[in-house]
Amino acid sequence: MTHHVFVDETKERGYLMVAAAVPPRQLAPTRRALRSLTLPGQRRIHFKKERDSRRREIVSALLSSGIQATVFDAALINQQLDAREACVRAVFGSAVEAGAARLVFERDDSLATWDGNLLRELLRKREGCRVPVFELLRAHEEPLLAVPDVLAWCWAKGEDWKLRVRPIVADVRKLP
Repeated sequence: MTHHVFVDETKERGYLMVAAAVPPRQLAPTRRALRSLTLPGQRRIHFKKERDSRRREIVSALLSSGIQATVFDAALINQQLDAREACVRAVFGSAVEAGAARLVFERDDSLATWDGNLLRELLRKREGCRVPVFELLRAHEEPLLAVPDVLAWCWAKGEDWKLRVRPIVADVRKLP
């Protein structure tokens, strides 16, 4: 069984999407760790809303998780929907090449139909090939969606936060 990929984006300082690959043996322990970091009354970890001390604690927990991520940077693409499409295509291609078993995007209700149509198109083009199962889930439905949320926020925030998560970021791909 190959890794599962969890995907989220940020639109701050240009459009970028982060795909975090979680090895199968780390799925359950990382979910447990993220649930333990979720405060009473929170449905999920949303990094943008956390205090800096909590952010540091969450990043520290991720550093020992075995997760590797790729940042897809589409800041040079002016139209947000075009940037999103370029990122989704790149993430999908990367997941197929890596032999990912599952590809989970954080669901944006305003784009769910568009995302689903694009992903189904990409699947049709790879018919007969091994492709990951894809899902569009809300962040509270899958705790591991916190991982790309954390990484995207840190990457967009600048050097100090970027340096903190750099050990997890295995690759940065500039698009187009």
